[in-house]
Amino acid sequence: MDVPAWTTIESDPGVFTELMQRMGVSGVQVRRGEEREKTQPAPFISFFFLASTFLIFSCLVCSQMEELYSVDPDTLRSLGAHVHGLVFLFKWGKEAAAVHKAQREKEEKEKEKGGVDTEMGDASSIFFAAQVVPNACATQAILSILLNRPEGVAGLSLGPELTELKAFAGALDPESRGLVVGGCERVRAAHASFTPPVPILSSADDKKDDDKEEAYHFISYVRCGDGGLYELDGLAPGPRRLGGAGAAWPDEASDGWLEAAAEAITARIAAYSGAEIRFNLMAVVQDRGAVARAAEAAALAAGDAAGAAAACEAGAAAAGVAAAWAAENERRRTNFVPFTLALMRHLAVRGELEPLIKRAREEVVHARAQHEGRVEGEEE
Repeated sequence: MDVPAWTTIESDPGVFTELMQRMGVSGVQVRRGEEREKTQPAPFISFFFLASTFLIFSCLVCSQMEELYSVDPDTLRSLGAHVHGLVFLFKWGKEAAAVHKAQREKEEKEKEKGGVDTEMGDASSIFFAAQVVPNACATQAILSILLNRPEGVAGLSLGPELTELKAFAGALDPESRGLVVGGCERVRAAHASFTPPVPILSSADDKKDDDKEEAYHFISYVRCGDGGLYELDGLAPGPRRLGGAGAAWPDEASDGWLEAAAEAITARIAAYSGAEIRFNLMAVVQDRGAVARAAEAAALAAGDAAGAAAACEAGAAAAGVAAAWAAENERRRTNFVPFTLALMRHLAVRGELEPLIKRAREEVVHARAQHEGRVEGEEE
């Protein structure tokens, strides 16, 4: 059956954290490994770098995936305790399609023999939903983690809607679960809230170009109820157990599963043979603000003034990150076209537009020359 496509979602911790909040989830947030504080440039500053074209708005409202963090176990452990799961973004191309095809063929052969694929988990005991809605992989990757984690662990609260969805869809087959996820109004509305503004109507040629754009895909790595680590990919035939059939980490305090996840992610990256470097890895963790508030309360109760001060500082830092995320998400939803058109009109009236365009073009030429010079130097 034909299902309308959803909008694509940017791979960003602030976006995914608000996505969970809009679905009614509390007590958790999304974080990058070795996350660094970053600032958002003001729109009118970014404007001047590409002043010769109206397509500059893609630079203002969409960030590029430009950071690839290490996936070694130590880096993953730097995320701290209570990691609920990992979300991995990779380019969907021939290599990824070949992996999925091989998995499906292997499953079909096992079914014909009447055997069981030891790498494939039991979809009835794990909440695995097939992706039946185009572009829904970001939301499904988050749900694959949230709906396979125990309620209340590390502050996780699913909220009434997701709790009801899990109870209703739990007895269904993966494809039916995917339809339930796509038909849930709370989930659909949360995903649609990140639809970027469309300031200029697209022509038929523009739509053809959009169809040719590179595609990316989100999958999850989560430790499920049996203690096993699973790779959950809505485009795969089912959940894939990692670390072997006997591998399990039932202790919530254990982070050994992160090493197995790191190995699986490293193998996926290596499959590209260096032809692709655009990947993104994020983790669903306990809300840092809540952790800081609990630590502050415990320190005060114990009479530890220094500990309370440190926890208070950590809480303030977490609040600052949350405020920055909220501001960035608001920019993503903002149509900057009226502002920029007015700015360009005033600059033209004052005779400053042409010099700025000339300067921007000169800087682009200079930057390209420097880049080509570095490349030639490396080849020598």
